[in-house]
Amino acid sequence: MAVVHIIKKDMMEAFFKQELVPLNDVKIEEIRAYTVDNKQAIKHGLSQSLSEIMQRIISYQSKGTLGPVKYIVFSMLRSSVLDKSYKIRVTVYDALFYAGLKDCYEYYDCSWLFKTMDDIVNYITNIKNNKLKNYQIEFLELKQFSRYVDIFINFMRYVADIIEDVPNFFDIDKESELELRVGEYFDLTTPVYTYFKNGQDEHNVKVKFEAGGIFAFKTYNNLDLSRGMYDGVTIKYCNFRKCNFSSSSFRKGNLQGSIFIDCNFDRVDFNEADLSFVDFVDVDLSTANFKFANTEGTIN
Repeated sequence: MAVVHIIKKDMMEAFFKQELVPLNDVKIEEIRAYTVDNKQAIKHGLSQSLSEIMQRIISYQSKGTLGPVKYIVFSMLRSSVLDKSYKIRVTVYDALFYAGLKDCYEYYDCSWLFKTMDDIVNYITNIKNNKLKNYQIEFLELKQFSRYVDIFINFMRYVADIIEDVPNFFDIDKESELELRVGEYFDLTTPVYTYFKNGQDEHNVKVKFEAGGIFAFKTYNNLDLSRGMYDGVTIKYCNFRKCNFSSSSFRKGNLQGSIFIDCNFDRVDFNEADLSFVDFVDVDLSTANFKFANTEGTIN
């Protein structure tokens, strides 16, 4: 029986790679396009969900059952794909994180994210002439789950700053840094935005960047980092908003996957820098130097 099970599993894996991956690639691009075309509507839904969680935080803190908020985590639920509810659990934690209170949460309806999933399920059942068992269809559905998680993480990196516009956000008790994170439920999560209650020390940030080293999945807002010598620094998958880098140098630096929104790059030197899959949003790069830079997948 074990041998038969292995053979069936191998057949399912082959079917997934040969049949579903090409179709899923198309459907994933449809979702990406949807997030661009419907960005404001999606942001509105997120704001409503965050507003509800703020009310719950205020209630719990007034009772003394929740300390200053350190994390707000959007957890993707595999079970919601199988039961077609398509919900994300939005859970609040204090500095104790998973060791602390776990029942301060709301749900966010993310059916827009999985709007093409039914197309894929119909394709699976039709191409196999309805001979697949339910558990086999579920197996194929969940094989694609991580790609939808990645889409939501990436989208949140662009819009998570809306939390500062949510009613009652400034009424809740917060740690000095509050992180929004996204991931699978009780699995690894990715920070998509950090709110700094007392602001950021731009001098300290500049000194650290100039000293080199590796920085990843960090948030930087409204900082004057101009005239910096950041040669060789590694700043991967970070988010920058309204930062001034004018007359700075990133020679041979690695900025892979970072997002720069409304930043100043006047006369910046990217000579031999790795800018692969960097996104420059509302940024003027006309005076920047890209000689010998790796710009694979770079967006402007």
